[in-house]
Amino acid sequence: MPNNTSVHLSVLRNAGLVSSTKEGRSVTYRAERGALRNLATFLSEAAK
Repeated sequence: MPNNTSVHLSVLRNAGLVSSTKEGRSVTYRAERGALRNLATFLSEAAK
C-alpha cells in the first residue's frame, strides 16, 4: 500500500502542478511554477 505522501504527490502530478523524475528507487518532485501561479490566480479571482 502506498504511503499518503506518495498518493498526494501523484494527484498533484496528474493535475500538472508538480513534475517527477525517477532515479532508481527514488522519485524527485518539482513544483510546476507556471501551473501553480495559474491556480493561485484562479483561486484569487474566484474568492472575490
